[in-house]
Amino acid sequence: MTLNWYLKHHHHSYYSLVEPYREDGNNRHRVIKYLGSLTQGEVQQIRRGLAVMKKLEVETIKVEDLIFENHWRYLDVAFLDFIWKQWKLSKIFPQSDGKDVQTSEIVELLTVYHCLDPGSYLSAVDWFNKTALDRILHIDNHRINKSRIFRELDVIEDRKEDIERYLYKTLKERDEESLHVVFYDLTDSYFEGRRCE
Repeated sequence: MTLNWYLKHHHHSYYSLVEPYREDGNNRHRVIKYLGSLTQGEVQQIRRGLAVMKKLEVETIKVEDLIFENHWRYLDVAFLDFIWKQWKLSKIFPQSDGKDVQTSEIVELLTVYHCLDPGSYLSAVDWFNKTALDRILHIDNHRINKSRIFRELDVIEDRKEDIERYLYKTLKERDEESLHVVFYDLTDSYFEGRRCE
């Protein structure tokens, strides 16, 4: 695609940006933008800009021709992050200046993972690397590994009663009527599989 726009000088110091074309064998021009009164300096700047643009090669492509090599799961992850922040769940876990990844961030990662693609803790790291959660939480994805997750599991387990109290208190504050019936899943171990025989 070639850019062939140019400045057309009208009477006095009035200009417009035009594009030439042919119609019925005659040369014509289409006004792209009326620029009004310009100084000589402005005219020179626009002409230089147009000269640079004319040298650029512009290639148009169709959306169908685009090939995406990588993509990351985003919208459902961002939605659950929004809910996490809305409920202020991170405040259950103390922040530590010595940690580059906080316990609350590991808990959020595992919670979002379990909500969207329940699986083992071992596969959580692979799942995390296929999402935009590192960008959402502002975590360097190289800092998330299996050993870090397993180290945090004991800390998370120690906060279990705090989590339950916080959820109960928050639910009660938001909608006391919803607590007439509460279901607790008291199982602390389970099996998951994809190809059970």
